[in-house]
Amino acid sequence: MGEQNLNIRIKHKYDTEANWNKNNPVLLSGEIAITSDKFGKHKVGDGTHKWSELSYVKADLTKSDVISALGYTPPSSDTWRGIQDNLISSSTTESLSAAQGKILKELVDGKAPSSHTHTKSEVGLGNVDNTADATKSVKYAISAGSASSAAALTSNAGSSTQPVYFSGGKPVACSYTLGKSVPADALFTDHTYGNMKGATSSSAGSAGLVPAPNIGEQLKFLRADGAWVIPTNTTYSVGTSSYLGITKLYTETGSATDGTMTQNAITTALNGKSPTSHTHNYAGSSSSGGAANSANKLATARTVSGGTDITLSFNYDGSGNSSANIGFYSSSASVGDKNNYPFHRFAKLDTIAASYSDKSTTFFISQDYSGGGFGIVRIVLRTNNSSLASTVEVKWLVRCGLSADSVQVGIYNVFGKTYADAFFKTGGSYAGTCFRTLASGARGGISRTWVLVNSSEVSGTSATDAKTSTECYATIAAAGTALHKQAYSSIVSGTDSGTASYANSAGSANSVAWGNVTGKPSTFAPSSHTHNYAGSSSAGGNANAAVKLANARKIGSASFDGTADITLSQMGLNVPVEITKADYLAKKKAGTLNANTYYNVIDEYDSANVINDSSVTANSAFSSTKSEKTYAKKSTLVTTTLTASKWTGSSAPYTYVLPVSGATTSNIVEINYASNASSQAIEAYQNAMLADGGQTTNQITIKATEKPTVDIPITIVIRNDL
Repeated sequence: MGEQNLNIRIKHKYDTEANWNKNNPVLLSGEIAITSDKFGKHKVGDGTHKWSELSYVKADLTKSDVISALGYTPPSSDTWRGIQDNLISSSTTESLSAAQGKILKELVDGKAPSSHTHTKSEVGLGNVDNTADATKSVKYAISAGSASSAAALTSNAGSSTQPVYFSGGKPVACSYTLGKSVPADALFTDHTYGNMKGATSSSAGSAGLVPAPNIGEQLKFLRADGAWVIPTNTTYSVGTSSYLGITKLYTETGSATDGTMTQNAITTALNGKSPTSHTHNYAGSSSSGGAANSANKLATARTVSGGTDITLSFNYDGSGNSSANIGFYSSSASVGDKNNYPFHRFAKLDTIAASYSDKSTTFFISQDYSGGGFGIVRIVLRTNNSSLASTVEVKWLVRCGLSADSVQVGIYNVFGKTYADAFFKTGGSYAGTCFRTLASGARGGISRTWVLVNSSEVSGTSATDAKTSTECYATIAAAGTALHKQAYSSIVSGTDSGTASYANSAGSANSVAWGNVTGKPSTFAPSSHTHNYAGSSSAGGNANAAVKLANARKIGSASFDGTADITLSQMGLNVPVEITKADYLAKKKAGTLNANTYYNVIDEYDSANVINDSSVTANSAFSSTKSEKTYAKKSTLVTTTLTASKWTGSSAPYTYVLPVSGATTSNIVEINYASNASSQAIEAYQNAMLADGGQTTNQITIKATEKPTVDIPITIVIRNDL
């Protein structure tokens, strides 16, 4: 069988000594188990004994092996020294620890040698005179030594029994005297001092004489409890890289991991190290403090944001990818289980001091729930000059499920102090609404103008307690007072301004909410009831007026029941022919005038005087006394009502045929709502967007894009002057 090499690595069991002792396994015969915290010490199993019963394997080393490993011959005598506790010990058998050696070095560094000199100024004696005292001129001595002789005092005081003291340099006798002998009964008191009282764990000691040590206690120290004792001897192990201990100091070569501090080890450890104060070049920079070409991340995270109508925002520090938030500039209004504060501020313009400043924003408003409304509305504010008030307009391009006054703006229009707030009127509880800007600008420039505002009516509000609701108010007037401490100059409601061609088709409404029905009566008659006829005081009485006569009557040869007008021709009468003076004279000259026809000269004078009658000259059409007078026919004013039920058509345009006496195929007819029209009728008139549907004799046709649901009183002007 051929030789085969296996590329394998063998890993022995490796654990802390504590875990080996805890588990205490029986090692297999020849199995090696190594301790991770004993510098590789290991045991070899015999298949019988547990870990704790085995001994660590010891190396079989000779003295020459040790000398060869150390690189030098160790000293034959013990050179280890104990560590002393202080820096003032006189012991010759102990040495300082490394930490104390460092302290000692700091104390010695910078000190002067034992033999040195100082100048006078260095010791604060710069102004001292060095002249010898013997040659100095002294008036009075500040101090003097003992004199070997002195002149006798010139005055005496006291006696052998009377003590003396000096005052002003002269002896003065005391006021008392001393006896020459001590009386037999004199008592002298000696003051006796006791030993100090040592401290205990529960009481403090007291001052006194130090107790005398006994023979042989010369190496003991006085302890705080008053006893002479030898301090406890503490034994220190050799320090290693993992725990503190004593150190050896050799000048020879040695290992830095066996507790030995050698000059070589210290030098090797410090070589190549930086000083305490040093600098580094940043990544890619050629000098310290230069800008780094690259880094793992930015020291300060940055925010990237921007946009006018569409906004962008994200944070970035370079440590990873960032997600950007992109969307319309927007705000929202939330409504809880009530709707006590329906006017939500959703946009604002702070005070504008400039004149002729335009601020325009087009909003898309959406109630994103089933049955919610939506629409597009533009709000434009303009400041004028000091002589004109600022203005604001609110115009809907399109809306569905929202009333025109859903958006209203409160404006303070004083020049130089103009501000405005836009409000949305919520229709009920939980009617949350979103507002997004589609376009913002100011007279050709794209910029953010109106600032959007979030609002919220929390649940559980009452008419007097808004709780923690924000930016919503019971009325716009209340908002003005709350926000600005003063009333708005005016409040402007939205109006419809968008136009569209006629719809090809439109569906029918399945239902209309009762609250949305306008013009409904406040009270209703029972299902079974009677009515008085027009003008009658009781049911069933004769009517003073009616839509038509029960029986048609004849006027002349014309049948008449009151449902339509009749003409003179229907009555069998001749109708005057309208003719200009020039045409009349031309017919007269040509002899083509009809003797049985009445001619109405419309550009000369009142037609009442221009009839062909036997009382005047035949075919005479005018009097010379009224010639050259200018005559213009007057316009005719007709008041009537467009009845809601008379509109025809199932889709736009809807049609209304209206009889109008005096209308022709060519004269101009003007229509407007009457001055007595209600607000509902006016709104219906505006929404209908009435248009000309054509006209014939005594009849006009009106078209509408939205069928009115209420009666609309109108005035019709038939123009005869054009």
